[in-house]
Amino acid sequence: MRGKSDKNHISQPNIIRGGETKVMKKIINTLLVFVLVFAMAVPAFAHGIASDGEKAGMRLKALGVVTGDENGNMNWTNTMTREEFAAVAVRVLGLSAAADAAKGPTQFSDVEANRWSSGVINIATQQGLIKGMGDGTFAPKAPVTYAQAMAIIVRLLGYEPAVTGVWPSNYVVKANELGLLDKVKLLSQEGANGAIQRFEVFTMLDNALAVPKMVRVGYGSDMKYVVSGTEGTTAKTLLDDNLSAENKTVYVVETPAVNDNLEAGEFKDENGDKYTAVEGVNVENFLGKEVKISLNEDGDVVYGEVKTESSDVVKVKEIKSITYDDNSKVSKIKIINADDEEVTYDVFADAKATWNLGVSTLDSLLGNVNTPVSNSEDTTMDLKKEAYDITLILDEDTDGKSKVKFATGLTFADPVVLAADPVINKVSDIVRIKADLVLQSDEDTKVEKYIIVKGEEEITVEDVKEGDVIFVAKNPGSTGSIEDDRYYIIVTDERVTGELEYAKPNLSAATEIKVDGTVYEFSAFATDSDKDLDTAGIGIEDNVELVLDKDGKILDISEKSTNEADDYAVIINAGKETNAYGTTTYKVKLFLASGETVEYVAVDAAETYLTGLETGVGTTLADAKGDLVKFNVNSDGEVDNLVEASLVDANQDVSEDLGTINGVPVKDSVLVFNLTEKDPNKDFKVEVLDWSKVSDATVNVEYTSTKDGEVEVVLFDGASFTGTSDFALVAGKYQVKDGYNLDLFTENGQETLTTVSTSVYGNAGEVVKYTIDAKGKVSNVTAQTAKANTDDVVDTVRSNRIEVGGTWYYYADDMLVFYDKDQDGDEVTVLTKEELYKDMEVKIYTDTVDGVEKVKVIVVTKM
Repeated sequence: MRGKSDKNHISQPNIIRGGETKVMKKIINTLLVFVLVFAMAVPAFAHGIASDGEKAGMRLKALGVVTGDENGNMNWTNTMTREEFAAVAVRVLGLSAAADAAKGPTQFSDVEANRWSSGVINIATQQGLIKGMGDGTFAPKAPVTYAQAMAIIVRLLGYEPAVTGVWPSNYVVKANELGLLDKVKLLSQEGANGAIQRFEVFTMLDNALAVPKMVRVGYGSDMKYVVSGTEGTTAKTLLDDNLSAENKTVYVVETPAVNDNLEAGEFKDENGDKYTAVEGVNVENFLGKEVKISLNEDGDVVYGEVKTESSDVVKVKEIKSITYDDNSKVSKIKIINADDEEVTYDVFADAKATWNLGVSTLDSLLGNVNTPVSNSEDTTMDLKKEAYDITLILDEDTDGKSKVKFATGLTFADPVVLAADPVINKVSDIVRIKADLVLQSDEDTKVEKYIIVKGEEEITVEDVKEGDVIFVAKNPGSTGSIEDDRYYIIVTDERVTGELEYAKPNLSAATEIKVDGTVYEFSAFATDSDKDLDTAGIGIEDNVELVLDKDGKILDISEKSTNEADDYAVIINAGKETNAYGTTTYKVKLFLASGETVEYVAVDAAETYLTGLETGVGTTLADAKGDLVKFNVNSDGEVDNLVEASLVDANQDVSEDLGTINGVPVKDSVLVFNLTEKDPNKDFKVEVLDWSKVSDATVNVEYTSTKDGEVEVVLFDGASFTGTSDFALVAGKYQVKDGYNLDLFTENGQETLTTVSTSVYGNAGEVVKYTIDAKGKVSNVTAQTAKANTDDVVDTVRSNRIEVGGTWYYYADDMLVFYDKDQDGDEVTVLTKEELYKDMEVKIYTDTVDGVEKVKVIVVTKM
């Protein structure tokens, strides 16, 4: 029964913390876990990174698990000492009173009997949660590491018997399997062995609170450990079993998003009871759903588990009919759902609803889109469907039948397509969407309540781009002040191009059309003039572009030229020939992005481009050579459009920064041409380069950028590059037509690189040094020799160096680490330096870096 206390059971899935659905990850490969979890270290704490940890910390504080300092500060980015973590762990188990009683002598030489932490250290060690340093000390003031934190939390949950493998990978694997690492970031350059910041500890602990604990069952030879809630056991979590949270199930019908009178964190259930959630719990995810909530001793909600299944949240594509009872209340509704299925649902008599971000009833919501007809089934609805967004939420009645329990409805103003250079800045600035519908802000008035959604994701104002279609639903609030206005904004950018095959019923008043085999209806937002294709000059078999609304229907249609230039190339020659009948044909030879050279006949706009040069003042056809152009090839294989790219000159030191040119960001997929020979009497010669491989030069470069302000094409004029040297582990090699292909393990994992030589050194399992040029081709491959005193065990590992065979070696910044058990390049795992540990057997390969010998490659031969 909803509202009834249920203190002894919390199930696993869908725990709501910051509003997200928790999904448990299960990665069982120890090395892979390190790569996935710890491969991307960031150098320092940045604003915003700790937000998830802060939310977790506030929930833990509300549970009495963590406290601030003497001034109440949480010190989010400080490290946590081992004795502080012991105190937290003891509080999680609900053993604070026992710790007070246990104050006194300890087994550790560096923990005095009168030390404040002696009690928690005694209890924590007694419970097997935390251990000493192996030399009789505890190191109470030493910072807790990531690995130690994971180990302690895994033990808190009782999963110690299920941990196998070697330290610290074994605990990282188990922590990841249990979902403890969700939203955890590695902020230490030392990886799992580095000190963890407080907000990351809070995130891990928060993740652990609702994980089913492992419990022991049976005795003697029958004893085993199972996950609680399985094999006939009662589900137990830290939250309910140790922290004694009170649990109840409620149906949430109001949140601050729809009720101005509710403060942040407050919500109401269907009985009108109001609850307050602690900071960090996203109550908006509860709206319209059945939720199991956990309350602390103060009655505040610290956790919530959405019980409503996703299959019970039904998107309404079309309302077919509504049936009303004798009291003109909705009793049944027939709809078309998102899967285009026609379904009919009965309605609970007390069904609740929201309309345009305000509290409503289902009768009122449906009355906004239809005129009620008492005691009848209405099939004459005049519904502008695309203007509405309606969702039904189902629940089971006492007979197990799914009925409508809740509904949400939004109505949208006519959509707007953002023009070029829209005024879009930060949320605190002006976002002008429509003349009479403005998200505006200045120092005194701000729109604070809004959600912007694109696809399935919530986005920011900065993510809205030119050409996006904007749909806005607005609730003006109750005070008339802009601060109380609430907005729900849907952003789309879907466009379709293709050949128009038919228009129904005709071109002058089309209601639906077929483009490239797909039928599209016109949106209810489309006007009669939008549907008059005939007046717009659009005919059957014309190439058209459709702008679609949020429901995939046509907002706008326009003719799209079939000879629009979309692909880039460099003109390497141009000319003309006249036949015996006096007909002149213009031809152009293009070097394509694929590296091919193709000659085309030039017609239409392409011919005009060439004749313009031929007849221009001081220019000839030869001046076309070297032009970077966009081109289009028609169905006859002719070039029918040439558009010279608008280029910007820059003097770029490509050895320093490949991410920008003149401060303009470079696209990851940037296309790079280099003019290598410009003989006026021959075809120009061009090559395609790999932008990531250009180096060691300050050269003149021209570039063109996209409308989003990113460099998409670069043109070098006669630049030469010496190439970059790198190290790799050889997986294999094989001969091809013009040389060899090498299968190498690099920092990118396994990849195949092509050589420019007919002979190449380096056999499978060997470490090689090689040069890779700006075309991505490999040369100068030389096998490397391991240091003489290696192939030995690791003595000591530090964050920036390693001791092997009594000798210290310092790491290069780009050092590679591989595990190659059989030293044959067959089964190789790319590791990180954080995975190196004492007693591994390794080979060390060094090189001179800025005049200093440093480690370039470590090959682990035995774990």
